[in-house]
Amino acid sequence: MPPEPEVRPLFFPFNLPPAFRVLVLLLVLAWGGFGPAQPALAQLPAGQAPSPFGLGAYLHRVAAQPLLLDRLADLAGLTGAGWTREEFNWNLIEPRPGEYHQPSLEALDQVVAQAAARGIEVVGLITGASGWSSGGLGPSTEAQFRDFASFVAFLVDRYRDRIRFWEIWNEPNVDVFWPPRPNPAAYVRLLTLAAEAARAVNPEVRIIGGSVAELKDLFFVFSLFILGAGESMDILSIHPYTSPEPLEGSTTEYNLSLLSGLAALFGPPKPVWVTEIGFPTCQGSPGVTEADQARLLVRAYLTLQAAGVETAAWYDLKDDGLDPLDCGSRFGLVTHQADLPPLRPRPAFQAFRTMAGLLAGSSFSRKLDLGFGRRGLVFDPGLGGTDTRTRTLALWLVTDPTKAGDQERTEPLELPLRGRVDSVVDLFGQPLDHSFDGQSLSLTLSGSPVYVQGWFEP
Repeated sequence: MPPEPEVRPLFFPFNLPPAFRVLVLLLVLAWGGFGPAQPALAQLPAGQAPSPFGLGAYLHRVAAQPLLLDRLADLAGLTGAGWTREEFNWNLIEPRPGEYHQPSLEALDQVVAQAAARGIEVVGLITGASGWSSGGLGPSTEAQFRDFASFVAFLVDRYRDRIRFWEIWNEPNVDVFWPPRPNPAAYVRLLTLAAEAARAVNPEVRIIGGSVAELKDLFFVFSLFILGAGESMDILSIHPYTSPEPLEGSTTEYNLSLLSGLAALFGPPKPVWVTEIGFPTCQGSPGVTEADQARLLVRAYLTLQAAGVETAAWYDLKDDGLDPLDCGSRFGLVTHQADLPPLRPRPAFQAFRTMAGLLAGSSFSRKLDLGFGRRGLVFDPGLGGTDTRTRTLALWLVTDPTKAGDQERTEPLELPLRGRVDSVVDLFGQPLDHSFDGQSLSLTLSGSPVYVQGWFEP
């Protein structure tokens, strides 16, 4: 029999030069009447989405070390994160067709159990090119797509009552994860068959698609929608890394608004999740200091919520190595287990914990117009929360660690505010100097967000 044909890469518009890509995208958006002024991105129905504060704890990486697994699960629980993204690697779990590596599955069972014991939901990432099916390359034939779909069905069935969200592949738009080169047509076919197989086993499952690295070039996402990926995914995931620049100083907010228009061209808009975001504490670019990591973490999470992103996950809980020059291994909220002292919480750990604690049960309400370079975001209590009379206002300056001295910049703020102010705290939950006379709030702003809580009308 002749070999099965591969799914060929798209030529248009994915392979166009960058300048032409931008032109085509703008023309399509203009033709469709969509653009940055479109309404917020779609949201999943209430009760279906997890906490807006997720974490890539990646407990599966230490599943073979029970004591370390237990300690990291404790640390993940202390952050207040509502969910963790955990990897289910096809190549490791199914080393031969239809044969499953039981030690790997038992280790993942432990990961799911440890997370659940601390009130953390697992979002499953299914990825890893198979050696026996595609020779370690990105799947490219119908047989390979169906091999992967069978594996997806196996996992969805095994974790039917424990995992409700499954993400299909990791960063298929980069050749590291989809060798030898990205192929949006192949990915969409893989996603389509995987989603069909998952829903045949469990109709209630939610499929996360895209998992797109960066957000500077929207054309991979554009290609996915053209090819019909929106019919298979319930949620679109992105990884908008911007380090060392703050997320607010990048093109991410603008591109998120474009996503709303893109999705609307091809059907109802999809909820958007950020399944990876982070700022590494390595030496040299794109590294930042530990102090900058803490403030940039909070600013990124809150900015993403204001931009319509439903939930985000920090990459990652623990450093993956000791080399201070290896930026890829230095994203942790805590240090590596072999460091001295081991698993030391960084300032970002406490900043995450404070953010998740203060905003638990709240949702973004509106932005305040405080002038250029200032951010003011209002978060209101949810209808299902126990505290319906506590509003939170987050305030900060949009400082940039790439500009010398900018992170130390401060400005006084006089904010008209009527009502009740219960507390004003800093990035780590400590009381902050301020004055409030029932009509106006006075404090000093910096690049580190502060939280104002009470019941007031700004």
